[in-house]
Amino acid sequence: MRRALRQIRARLAAGLLTALPFVVTVWLLGFLFRLVDRVLTARSLRLLELIGSAGALPVWSIRLASVLVVMLALYLLGIAATHVAGRQLLRLVEWLLARVPLLGGVYRTLRQVADAVGTGASSAFRRCVLIEYPRRGLWTMAFVTNERRVTAGAAGEPLVPVFLPTTPNPTSGYFLLVPESECRPLDIPVEEGVKLVVSGGILLPPLREGPEERP
Repeated sequence: MRRALRQIRARLAAGLLTALPFVVTVWLLGFLFRLVDRVLTARSLRLLELIGSAGALPVWSIRLASVLVVMLALYLLGIAATHVAGRQLLRLVEWLLARVPLLGGVYRTLRQVADAVGTGASSAFRRCVLIEYPRRGLWTMAFVTNERRVTAGAAGEPLVPVFLPTTPNPTSGYFLLVPESECRPLDIPVEEGVKLVVSGGILLPPLREGPEERP
């Protein structure tokens, strides 16, 4: 019975984490639409009253214009994010938001998680490995950041550069140089590994040791 309840809780949590990005996206788009629609509808109706054409323009056309305004604003924001001047402006806005009490912490966390789940962190990692950390007998998943090896001393064992992430924010963590013999490769994609860290182990894919990889 307890096992069944644990499975139900795990499935519910996995479903919640899967649906959360969609729910947040829909909520954000709805919020932006309502905001623009409220302003645009009020201004348009006021303008029509002033020119004596109240009722000539159906309300649905104003709301359609609100949707187009939101989509255009998001498109322009995307253009800004891909150009140097736009990125500098966005960094300035992020810097200002980071100075706002409470809001700054929330924004930084959401931004870091979004970067990690998207292409920010996962594109920088090469593969997933298991290492014994923080002590013998406890295994932790880490990401190999470079396939080049570091040798400690003239006859030392090659060391693998890995990044040990924290949960639920995989963009913070520790950089470690681990002996190659102590790294066990995992046969899962980096994206699945990032999701595993973000979910705190709830979205757990089948973990299988992969073949040994040599430079």
